[in-house]
Amino acid sequence: MRDRQIVKEKKQEAQKQKAATRIQSVQRGIAARNRTEALRNANIVWLRELFLRLCSDSKVEAPTVSARVVFDYCRRDPALVTRLGLTRRLATPRPQFMPLLDGAIEALRPALDRELDWTAFARLVGVDAAAAAAAPTHIAATKIQ
Repeated sequence: MRDRQIVKEKKQEAQKQKAATRIQSVQRGIAARNRTEALRNANIVWLRELFLRLCSDSKVEAPTVSARVVFDYCRRDPALVTRLGLTRRLATPRPQFMPLLDGAIEALRPALDRELDWTAFARLVGVDAAAAAAAPTHIAATKIQ
C-alpha cells in the first residue's frame, strides 16, 4: 500500500513539474514577444526622429525630405552629418537598418530630385505602412515615459 502511494506522489510531482515547465515556456514566449515589440517600437521612434532631422521642409503637418539627403545619409556622408548637426545616436544607422539602407542607395539613385514623405521614407527602409502610421503614438508614449 505504501509503495502505491509513493508511486502516486511521484506521478503527481512529475505532472506538476511538467505543468510548471509549460507555464515557464509560455511566459518566456510572452516576454520575448514583448522585447521584440519594444525593440521594433524603439527602432521606429529612432527612424522617425532621423526623418524629422533630415527634413528640409519646416512644415509640421506634412514634412518631406529630399531623396538626395537620404541618399547621402545612406552613403554615410560625413559632410551631411556635420551640416545637419546630427547627434552620434542619429549619425550612425542602427544595425537593423544597415542592409536596408545599402539597398536604398540603389532605389534612390534613379530619382534623386524627388521628395519623400514619412511613409515613403519608412517604406524605403522596410517599415510597413501600419507601423509607420503608428509612429507618432510610439513617440508620444516614449516622451511620456
